[in-house]
Amino acid sequence: MYARVCVDVFTGTDDLFVYAVPEKYRDCIYIGSRVFVEFAYQKTLAYVIELTAEPGYDGPIKEIIEIIDFERGLTAEQIALAREIGAATRTPLAQCLRLMYPAFMQSRLRRNVKVIKEENLSAGLRELFRDGKKIPYTAELMPYYREIRAAVARGELEIETDIFTYGKRKIIKTYRLSAVTEPKSAKQRSVIAYLMEKGEATAEEIRENTGVSELVVNEMTKRGILAMVPAYPPSEATAARPVSVSFDFSESQLREKLRRLSGKPFLFHTDSEDFRLRFCLDAISEVISSGKKAMVVAPTLLSAAALEDYFQARLGSARISSFSSGISEGEFYYNFQNVCEGDVDLVIATPVGLFLPLADIALIIMMDTEHHNYINQQNPKFSALEVLKFRADYHGAKLILATAAPSIVSYYRYNQAEYFLLELLKRGERRFALVDARAEPAEMLLPSALRREIEASWADGKVAMLVLNQLGYSTANVCDNCGTLIKCPRCKIGLVYYKNENNYRCRYCNQQFPAVRCEQCGEASVRHLGYGLDKLEERFRFHYPDRRLYKATALTLQKRGDFEAFFLALEEGGIDAVIGTNILLDMISPEIGLIALINADALLYADDYRGAEMCYRLISKALDFSAAKTVVQGYNLDHRAITAAVNGDYLSFYQAEIIARGYALYPPFAEMNKITVSGEFKDIYYFANYFKKAFKRFDKGDCLGPVYVPKLRGVQLIVKHNDFELLSSLLDEVEKKFSDRKLRVSFERYPRFYE
Repeated sequence: MYARVCVDVFTGTDDLFVYAVPEKYRDCIYIGSRVFVEFAYQKTLAYVIELTAEPGYDGPIKEIIEIIDFERGLTAEQIALAREIGAATRTPLAQCLRLMYPAFMQSRLRRNVKVIKEENLSAGLRELFRDGKKIPYTAELMPYYREIRAAVARGELEIETDIFTYGKRKIIKTYRLSAVTEPKSAKQRSVIAYLMEKGEATAEEIRENTGVSELVVNEMTKRGILAMVPAYPPSEATAARPVSVSFDFSESQLREKLRRLSGKPFLFHTDSEDFRLRFCLDAISEVISSGKKAMVVAPTLLSAAALEDYFQARLGSARISSFSSGISEGEFYYNFQNVCEGDVDLVIATPVGLFLPLADIALIIMMDTEHHNYINQQNPKFSALEVLKFRADYHGAKLILATAAPSIVSYYRYNQAEYFLLELLKRGERRFALVDARAEPAEMLLPSALRREIEASWADGKVAMLVLNQLGYSTANVCDNCGTLIKCPRCKIGLVYYKNENNYRCRYCNQQFPAVRCEQCGEASVRHLGYGLDKLEERFRFHYPDRRLYKATALTLQKRGDFEAFFLALEEGGIDAVIGTNILLDMISPEIGLIALINADALLYADDYRGAEMCYRLISKALDFSAAKTVVQGYNLDHRAITAAVNGDYLSFYQAEIIARGYALYPPFAEMNKITVSGEFKDIYYFANYFKKAFKRFDKGDCLGPVYVPKLRGVQLIVKHNDFELLSSLLDEVEKKFSDRKLRVSFERYPRFYE
């Protein structure tokens, strides 16, 4: 037997290399297995892409040194997807294959085989364990590979790794009352009343009958009010029961359209969050009741957690697995094994779960499709949308792109018949208010009009949420003597002042400065202008010193426990107001009564051709929470993006925006890529200008730059074109010409930001 492998080193090509498979490994090597081979006189990691009976090569052939994984490797779909990403992003195949493995599996795991039922083992296996109950799972056990795997399946052995035990059965958590303790909230009292009548119940049953989240159940268990009674689930899989979802006539029309059509993605545009969730629930229920799989992808941990809670409460009989950076490695591995074995109906994941080896997929739902988190920032810099399109095509699955405000590109694709459109705008009463920040110059963050709205939400027993997408205390700091902007000496952008830490920080390189001086006149006195979350917090505490304020940022919401504590405080009434960045809009919480977008029009002035679109989408997303009133505060409230958003008039906004983009040759009329070149100063400009000159062979397109980017220590080119293959070959040609120079060329096909 021979294996054609992709070696995990840069070779300048994606060619595969042939190695012989030793006899002892023939029963445990699979397509996608990770192995060690000798390549360029070094022990090198490689991925098995093909297994053949004949080598197809006349030269000397080395043997595979060692197999890393003793389980089935990558699927054919994952290998095809890796090739697709490599071609689309100009990334080596080996680097794309790494994406297919969860992060914790990319390192080598220590494995042991442990005896569970010794009396049932064969004589040969009992002999292996004569010196103990546990032995290392190494190459010496390969003659017993098939027998060991069969014993694991029968529950006689377990395979332990550093983070997970394969073959161990998971328990079902059932709860009963443990102690008579004064509950903290009305929701806890409802749980106690239910269990006093019921006796014992699972978390799903408690949620379904009391309306509380699992966070409340966990908190009551920690306090000793509830006791968890473990039980093993039945070994046989149970079919998920269909869920009945009620629709009115217009909603039913969209449902039938989804059922009837196939072959293209569905752009699902609605201004009703309730309908969006019910529609997705109905589609998922129909798919998993038929025995197929469904996948829901959310852009952030917050939104994924909220969706998991929503679907868990309504699909109680379904096997749901979640994947995000917020769960432990052990839970991730357990869920991963369920996916590999097909023991799952619905997967809910952030982008970390895009490449799961889920089979029999019939439905993929991408929530909040335009979110910037769907563009990967590390190499390979892929687009999650393109990944999900590939997977939907591969499985013949339906792909739903759910959004409150489609991107201009997505809506254009519908107009070009590339997408089906599922559109239902309820255009109900939109509860919003516009607050002109110029009306009270002395109080731009919390003017009296906004404070009245905050107090009204409290009067209704609701939480006020204030969104300001700027960290720090002051975002524009100038010399008090000459007015020069205080910049980072490395990145040449303005520093942000953090009053609590009393230092200045660069938002690019994160370098901190306890004190600064003006680079023009040397003066140390600084005037703090602009504002961020720290200043908003200061003003809020000034006006409402006795109110309970929670500050939600990427720093305060880093771990799963942070999210759980935050949601629990919201649910149990432990917060009066929350301030934070745009991440807050990924929450789904009925406790929120007011959403205030402070400095909402700042996006209009971003260094990005999509500024108006991002502003429209931000406001639409806030208005999507029909249970809350939205306040839009800014300086340019009569801009078409703002007026169209608050009036729910997407079509007029799209028509104006598409005309402007056509004149400037912006997407969707051209693909727009970013090329960054770093290295010796004279060489980077030589490379960039040579490429720009060669680019003129394009019949239609434009190459902007080069522009020096201090934080990257290189120059940047923005390329507009409509022929990716030609552009890619041109870039290869220019890179080959400059191969003798020490240059680093970075290509981004799907830039998240243009800066």
